Amino acid sequence: MKREPYFKKVDGKWYVWDSELQEYVEDTESKDDQRQQAAQ
Repeated sequence: MKREPYFKKVDGKWYVWDSELQEYVEDTESKDDQRQQAAQ
């Protein structure tokens, strides 16, 4: 079973996986540097 990545980028906007909604929601809170650290 494939795990969803926590962040994804679409059309220059970041989306974050919401485990309760089971869908991506637009990420308006996190900073880019936090996202890039999480991706490493």
